[in-house]
Amino acid sequence: MKIQYFDERGSAEIINTIILLQIIGGVVGLSLLDWKLAILIEAIIPLKFIIVSYCANKKREVFEQWIEDKRKFMSWFAECINGIHEMKLWNLFQVKKPQFECQQKDLMDSYKKNAMLDEYSTASVVVMDTIVNALLYILSGLFIIKEEFTIGRAFAFITYSAYVVNPISSLINIKYYFAQIEPSAKRLFKLLEQPEEPEMKLHARKPGKISRDKDIVFEVKDLFFGYEPSHSILNGVSLCVRKGERVAIIGENGSGKSTLLNLLAGFYQPQKGIIKLYGIPVELMDIQDMRNRIAVISQRPYLFPGTIEENVNIDGKASRNAVIEACRKSGVLSFSDKWTRLQKDLM
Repeated sequence: MKIQYFDERGSAEIINTIILLQIIGGVVGLSLLDWKLAILIEAIIPLKFIIVSYCANKKREVFEQWIEDKRKFMSWFAECINGIHEMKLWNLFQVKKPQFECQQKDLMDSYKKNAMLDEYSTASVVVMDTIVNALLYILSGLFIIKEEFTIGRAFAFITYSAYVVNPISSLINIKYYFAQIEPSAKRLFKLLEQPEEPEMKLHARKPGKISRDKDIVFEVKDLFFGYEPSHSILNGVSLCVRKGERVAIIGENGSGKSTLLNLLAGFYQPQKGIIKLYGIPVELMDIQDMRNRIAVISQRPYLFPGTIEENVNIDGKASRNAVIEACRKSGVLSFSDKWTRLQKDLM
């Protein structure tokens, strides 16, 4: 062939063409040698496809269950690590031990089902191939005895059958391999399909266009929100925070205090109502610019890996003197002897 043929086609395309020609040539060769035995060989292929398809469907179910069991265990284990202080204070290890054993049993059962299904699938294919090869040798021997086949013709038939069966079997087995990839891929795509936070609108207010001279800083009107459509947490909440005011939001557990603050910070979107910052609806603002104007101290502050100074000066914009002053005012520098080294380092 001319070199242009190889330049215009990739190696995978050329190999696929060769395999296709190999299968077609094998089928033609089998039919010419003995059409009855050729039908037997060709009938095995749908049977193998049915068996592999059944195993692939079971593999998909078992693998999905294994992923779910692993997710549950890792979530449970992470909660135990996060609550290690409470576990020690209340001596909860004996309580958590049966839960751990139950979670581990479910996880190991799923793992064993996966492993056993792999073995069953492999064994079924091997047994089928062995039976087909045995039938070919037996039938070829009978035909040779009856002088309907020569030994060379029998070996030719067995060789051609391998040209047909082996490539098709490899293609069929891809369905089984993808069965253990599909559940993970679905979870990944489901994650990627999650909606992003609202992007900056074309008419978003820039920092310079937001006036801080307004008397009202935050304004909430007829706010409705619920994590589930059938259960609303906030029902028609209205709130107005003026400059210099200190407002305390008081309520029972689950009454929506944290939810309201999350709405003000733009983590959730209200189902109904309006939120304004300095008189501007927050949906018309750049989400990052809006958050730059809000200071939030969480009830469960998170410390990033690094030094105390890096956590105090979280965005790296504050001066060293400002960090020292913040540590002094908050009392960090006088906690204990442990912080003496921090104070010396900062000074």
